Amino acid sequence: MVMTMAMQIYACYKLDGIVCGRLPFEPQPWVTGMTHRGLNGDDNQQCGVFFIMMCVNGLMRNIIPKIMGFESPRLPMEQQAPAWAKSALAAGK
Repeated sequence: MVMTMAMQIYACYKLDGIVCGRLPFEPQPWVTGMTHRGLNGDDNQQCGVFFIMMCVNGLMRNIIPKIMGFESPRLPMEQQAPAWAKSALAAGK
C-alpha cells in the first residue's frame, strides 16, 4: 500500500498537466473531479494520470496476489470450520 501511494504521488508529480487518456463519453459531474484532476482546460473527456492509476489499482488489487501465489485457495465451508464447530456439527447429525 505504501509503495502504491509512493508511485501515485511520483506519477502525479511528473505527469501533472499532461493528458494521459481520453474517455469515450462525457463523465458525470461528480466524477469529473477525479478524471480531470491536474489538467488545465475544460474538455472533461480528457483524463489525467490519477484517474488511470486509480482504475488500474482497483482492478489489479485482487488479481496480483492470485498470480503471485500470495493468496490462499478458498476452501468449502466444512473445511474452514474450527474443530469445535466440526464436532458440534457431527453431534447434531
